[in-house]
Amino acid sequence: MTQANRLLAHLSPDKIQPLVTKYRADFSASKLHTAVFVKLFLYSWSFDRAALSLRTIAEHSTSDTFRELADLAEDFSASKSGLSDRLAAIPAELFRELFEQVAHETLANLSPAKTKSPAVTKLLQQARILDSTIITLSAKLLKDGYQIHEGQLSLKATMAIAGRSIPVKALLYTEDTYSNENKALPTVFNLAQQGIIYIFDRGIHKRQTYADIVGSNNHFLTRCDAKNYHVIKTNQLPKKLATETLTVISDEIIRFPKTQDKTQTPFRLIASVSKRDGATLRFLTSLLDQSVTDLTELYRCRWSIEIFFRFLKSELKLEQLLSYSTNGIKVHIYLTLIAFLLTWVFKEENNIKSFKRAREKLKLLLLDALMGQVYEEGVRQGQTHQEAAVDDTS
Repeated sequence: MTQANRLLAHLSPDKIQPLVTKYRADFSASKLHTAVFVKLFLYSWSFDRAALSLRTIAEHSTSDTFRELADLAEDFSASKSGLSDRLAAIPAELFRELFEQVAHETLANLSPAKTKSPAVTKLLQQARILDSTIITLSAKLLKDGYQIHEGQLSLKATMAIAGRSIPVKALLYTEDTYSNENKALPTVFNLAQQGIIYIFDRGIHKRQTYADIVGSNNHFLTRCDAKNYHVIKTNQLPKKLATETLTVISDEIIRFPKTQDKTQTPFRLIASVSKRDGATLRFLTSLLDQSVTDLTELYRCRWSIEIFFRFLKSELKLEQLLSYSTNGIKVHIYLTLIAFLLTWVFKEENNIKSFKRAREKLKLLLLDALMGQVYEEGVRQGQTHQEAAVDDTS
């Protein structure tokens, strides 16, 4: 199997069709069936380095190269209005499930991320880093969203990443309720799965949420400004305990008051001082046995999701939306994440340092695969004609 075929196997008919059936996604579609829609988006995304738009996607739909690659009729085309209608109607949940399938396969096949410390590397393999990013546009454009500034509406994308910045969960919210991270971040937990370390910033401060994570046989690591707690035990520190960025000043096992945590779960509170500005930083975790330096270094990995969000908005141009309907925005985001995952797999398998370079090489790979298909079809037709000629002479 060629490398192009291995990548496209993530989106093979046996992966897509069960979801199409589940959500009845093609019930009213005349020609823009789900599988064709996915291929058209990925083709346009790969070949259009400028900002993707419904106009450019419609133009790509008329290309002979795309028709050949997607095995479509010579007269196939998709209009801007047809694409817009399909984005608004095709079930976004189908693409969420498809994205999560591709993410699971990607994570299983890539080698784990490495850090300077083998202990931190092992912890990072168990970690899910959580955060949200806000997309804000004019209220004249968006149909749904919550207002932060007058004349504008905002959407919140809440995500979990694993390993080397691999997105594994993504949910989009337009309701003001989810503007609070106490509400949004827990929605990307998977408490049915055990042994996960959830890493997040100070957005979650409900003590019961911490206890719920521990109660599901998972763990967490976060920043904390808590002052109301009871110290159960003070762990002894070496005389000089410091990392590249922090000096640790205390390590305590604590409990929160019963009014905040009815389970009275013990947690660990680590206090440190920043070498950069002298600010006091406190880390709260349910990991009681790991070294202080390993935990503070593990928390530093949380910065990778901030970098990932910047990358989504710049390189992947996530804020230049194809649709302004809530459903269409979700479909766009999930398809963008799928495109990112396939490109990332290609980048890692070929040891390409730059994502931009990987994206360019992937385009060439798809063209090579197309040329191979055309060549094989030409050979097949030639053999058929030759056999027919032999039959005629006999």
